[in-house]
Amino acid sequence: MDLKQLLYDLYNAKNFESVYNVVEKYCLNNPENWRPYGGNQNNAGTFENQQSSPENALVEKITNSIDAILMKQCLIRGINPREKEMSDVPQDMFQAVDNFWGIKDGRWENVTASERNEVAQNIQIMSSDKKTPNVAVFDNGEGQNPADFPNTFLSIAHGNKNDIPFVQRK
Repeated sequence: MDLKQLLYDLYNAKNFESVYNVVEKYCLNNPENWRPYGGNQNNAGTFENQQSSPENALVEKITNSIDAILMKQCLIRGINPREKEMSDVPQDMFQAVDNFWGIKDGRWENVTASERNEVAQNIQIMSSDKKTPNVAVFDNGEGQNPADFPNTFLSIAHGNKNDIPFVQRK
């Protein structure tokens, strides 16, 4: 299976029917390939209670990307962000930005445009077209191991960032 083409086909799907056609095209419709989100059969409320507007949902995706970039900076430096006894764990986002990029108090307006751009390149926002856009947010953050998906990507209600002081969470 050409996974790159599958990604492009899903990205370019304009509606439910075209997503369904992609699933059929790649023979992904086998029930053995699917399980309920978060392992919960009764999860409709989880999705229905997500962001009430497309704008807020987009901001949430960007926020998650920022968190992933900050987490990556910890990994690069050998910092376990959940280790409460470590003195080098930033205690808020401003301290994290100061520690990782040397930007005092997280004041991005005090750095040059090229310095901001260098960090901003870690998040990309793409849109498929102007009329009925599909929007995708990509980041160069900590990454995801597929084996961890049940506890990360598929864990909306599990509070997997609650014990990390410098990320944003609700």
